[in-house]
Amino acid sequence: NKDAIIRLETSIVPELERIYQMKLPKEKVLVDLTNYATWAGAYSYNDVFCHIVFSSAHRSNQGELAPEVVFHEASHFLVDKLEQQIKLASKGKDLKQSINLWHNMIFYTTGYVLEKQYAKENKMFFPYYVQMKFEDKFPDFKASVEACKNYWNAYSDGKTTMEEAVKSIV
Repeated sequence: NKDAIIRLETSIVPELERIYQMKLPKEKVLVDLTNYATWAGAYSYNDVFCHIVFSSAHRSNQGELAPEVVFHEASHFLVDKLEQQIKLASKGKDLKQSINLWHNMIFYTTGYVLEKQYAKENKMFFPYYVQMKFEDKFPDFKASVEACKNYWNAYSDGKTTMEEAVKSIV
């Protein structure tokens, strides 16, 4: 898993930075491996430095999903502009309080970027949210994925702006 993260880092991180229009801090992101990292298996926070806590024992952090989880957590440090765009686009709209759109978009985007990278390597890859059946479990997540496929992919592929894609998604 560590080898896959190191191998993918030079292609995945710049692509996520491009999409989110933000850069990770110059200091390295600290990743601590542990047996337990909450019910989710991983979390991130930014106190004095960017820090990811990752359970190497959690069932959903195994194999090809391990790099996706690490890059998902790193994306938490890249979404300020996306959150701002969602707030601007949602003024006056009735967004459910239960939906965390920017977080759903991180799941989608990280999976999308990894799926494209693996396709370049002629490998099939099913993103974390697909393997964990988020669309079946969470109707709001399914709506977010459908909106991302319709509008965010075009932005991610350079065919529209972030602002236009987020307005359409909201």
